[in-house]
Amino acid sequence: MSLKVCGFNFNKIEKSGDEVISEFKEMPLKFISNDFLLKAHSYYEIQIYNDLKKFVINSNLKESINTTIVFTETILNVQLNDEYCFLLHESGKISKYNISTQEFITLDTPLNHNFERLIYISCRFQTLMGVSNSNCVYQLFPEFKLIYKFLKHQRVKKISSGLEHTIILTNNGDVFSFGCGLRGQLGHGDVASQKVPKLIEAISGIKIVDIACGAFHSCLVSSFGDFYSFGWNSCGQLGIRKDTEKEVANKYQQVFSLPQLIDIDDETDAIKNVYCGNKFTLLRTEANRLFSTGSNKFGQLAVGDIIDRNSFIEIPIKDINNETKIFCGYWSITKF
Repeated sequence: MSLKVCGFNFNKIEKSGDEVISEFKEMPLKFISNDFLLKAHSYYEIQIYNDLKKFVINSNLKESINTTIVFTETILNVQLNDEYCFLLHESGKISKYNISTQEFITLDTPLNHNFERLIYISCRFQTLMGVSNSNCVYQLFPEFKLIYKFLKHQRVKKISSGLEHTIILTNNGDVFSFGCGLRGQLGHGDVASQKVPKLIEAISGIKIVDIACGAFHSCLVSSFGDFYSFGWNSCGQLGIRKDTEKEVANKYQQVFSLPQLIDIDDETDAIKNVYCGNKFTLLRTEANRLFSTGSNKFGQLAVGDIIDRNSFIEIPIKDINNETKIFCGYWSITKF
């Protein structure tokens, strides 16, 4: 098994020393296995391995960061922002790593882990959100509070956050959103903010199977293999094609506050998964083809250049199968 990366070369993994990796390059790591996780932020990288118990963080930018810690229990999820790294453990407890002091503490919550434990976490710019096995949505940091409790039949399947908003997918295919809506990223047809999760009515009746958030945009995949996006389209991250010179000259519409059904191309098979970076989007099809769109300043679209795209372009890579894992960082893509 090999790990390949593209995008911002903040750790100089590609030995050329260039900041840009515009095509997938192999990263020589001996410990890559099925129990490996990797997350990349804007300037640092997290690796979790050895039965998902060993934590490694490193960066050559901003300040020298290099920490390794072995935990006694499995790490289920990793969430990052500029100041902290949050780890969700198998018991439902959360460890918080301070990037500046390079120290870990256990994040205190009033949950009784004998009866209720956290099963999902998702990080915004300044807050950490979480979902428990009791179907409750919490703000976990910087202060703890109950946000919303879903009905028993609305089991949460996935949670994803941008810089200021969160979307939630339930097991019956409904999608809820809350947080800041100034760039249309909540999908409710306006730019109002929502304090609690609200059903996105424009797609109610369509079963959604995957979700992802960029900084200020949101993406959905339906059970039919269709792709929907909404929010800020500043760099083409929604995949909405600019077809005319007039649209280009007028800088075209940038905010889409309702889900937009996006055509990829005439020959594309059904979409299976969606992944988002800061201002770019990556799609994976049932045939394991990859398509990308949006900001390409650091080559994160993996198409061999640094030109932004406003519609999806296929990534020329063939070694993707059903077992391949993919992660998007702020300005990078990792596959293994």
